Amino acid sequence: MFKYSLINDIVKGMVFLHNSVIVSHGKLKSSNCVVDNRFVLKITDYGLSSFRSEGESVRDAHAYYAQRLWMAPELLRMEAPPPRGTQKGDVYSFGIILQEVALRRGAFYLEGDPLSPKEIVDRVVLGEWPCLRPTIDPQAHSPELGQVMQRCWAEEPTERPEFNQIRVLLRKHNRESRTNILDNLLSRMEQYANNLEELVEERTQAYHEEKRKAEALLYQILPQSVLPRYQSVLPRYQSVLRRYQSVLPRYQSALHRYQSALRRYQPALRRYQTVLHRYQPALRRYQTVLHRYQSVLHRYQSVLHRYQPLLHSPAAQPCTSVAEQLKRGETVQAEAFDSVTIYFSDIVGFTAISAESTPLEVVTLLNDLYTCFDAIIDNFDVYKVETIGDAYMVVSGLPVRNGKLHGREIARMALALLDAVRTFQICHRPEEQLKLRIGIHSGPVCAGVVGLKMPRYCLFGDTVNTSSRMESSGEALKIHVSAATHEVLQDFQCFQLELRGNIPVKGKGQMTTYWLLERKLVKIPIITKRLGQEETDVHIWSVLVHN
Repeated sequence: MFKYSLINDIVKGMVFLHNSVIVSHGKLKSSNCVVDNRFVLKITDYGLSSFRSEGESVRDAHAYYAQRLWMAPELLRMEAPPPRGTQKGDVYSFGIILQEVALRRGAFYLEGDPLSPKEIVDRVVLGEWPCLRPTIDPQAHSPELGQVMQRCWAEEPTERPEFNQIRVLLRKHNRESRTNILDNLLSRMEQYANNLEELVEERTQAYHEEKRKAEALLYQILPQSVLPRYQSVLPRYQSVLRRYQSVLPRYQSALHRYQSALRRYQPALRRYQTVLHRYQPALRRYQTVLHRYQSVLHRYQSVLHRYQPLLHSPAAQPCTSVAEQLKRGETVQAEAFDSVTIYFSDIVGFTAISAESTPLEVVTLLNDLYTCFDAIIDNFDVYKVETIGDAYMVVSGLPVRNGKLHGREIARMALALLDAVRTFQICHRPEEQLKLRIGIHSGPVCAGVVGLKMPRYCLFGDTVNTSSRMESSGEALKIHVSAATHEVLQDFQCFQLELRGNIPVKGKGQMTTYWLLERKLVKIPIITKRLGQEETDVHIWSVLVHN
């Protein structure tokens, strides 16, 4: 903004000079461009050519040639150049000044090739090809500004644009530039005040969206009973409260900064009273938005106080203790469960599939498979513990105890997953059948939240290890069940199991295990009806009984 303001002032001044009786400047250079107390650039040292000495003293050769760095090549080659110069020569001089402003370097800056002013002038007069011109750095300015420079210092005067054309090019490449720096400053302050309310609304919507995503992710990582709704309310609202408290001082500081800027520029802005009057309503709107921020803070504080008694009530105390420990970064106490059922599964031959597939294909395969599994397990009273590679671990009976139903839920879920795998199609290998191997075991475990930065609900105990052994010692497309789980399932009498026998299990010795085949078709007489003198049993058989 500052650079374009100075450049525009030079262009406007030269347009005025070229359209006046003066016709051309003749000695345009950066030392003849001065800035007044309103940051407006003015051009000096033009005209009065008859008062200038024709035979300038050459006391300092360096200074003599340094003053000619802005002179056009065709003028340097003349023994007696015109005192007023030429309009095309002024355009060349403007190109050198443009390079000074854009790069913030001295006149005719050459990167990596330090030459004296005399050497530069001699090589320009010589007219070597390619022509010697200042360095252009695309990182220090826009490419369009570099193109304007090159056109201004073209070797042929006829190829250089006029200042009217330069003004059009600069306006095209810098549409937001105003007349001077103060106009730009006031315009941006007004625009900032007008857009502040929209920014507040946008940030508030972003907060609500992030809050929703965080809560959804939290309930995917941890069971809802471990971290219930009221438990998550307190940390979230405290975080929101701290965030808005940290934002409020910044906006208040910005308000004071703009107010002090207004006071500092007040003497220089008397001619801009109309703009200031227009800015005052925007400033009042800005203050109104700040008050709205304060009201939002009070609203969140009231919500926080409203939820505080619920968190300290006797009914919520067990879950509140977990939330408080998580909030303080402490370790959550583990809980023991007398009887749960754990499901383990993996893909037989997954290593070979991975070796013959690209990483992207492996990721797609696991994503499709686990998306299918996740949709199925939602229909059962189970909790997905984790997935590691092709391993899938699910448990029933915790964190909410369900008596002996955990065995039935896991068995039904395992049969449903096995049916889904038989029809599952691998995208990049549709002709290949995916082979799932399942193991199930029941027993006691301990469960608790592990970790602070990324807490996970983990299971501990020999039951976890035995379940994993059931899976690793099973067979493809079969459900391997331990004797403990077999005993639990016998109470329901709706599952068909087949004895596998005694098998050696690593770390366990000999174990009696079973295959879970399917759910039984059970017949139950539903209605008994008396017809006439005889009693006839009319049996309506159910195809499948949900115990």
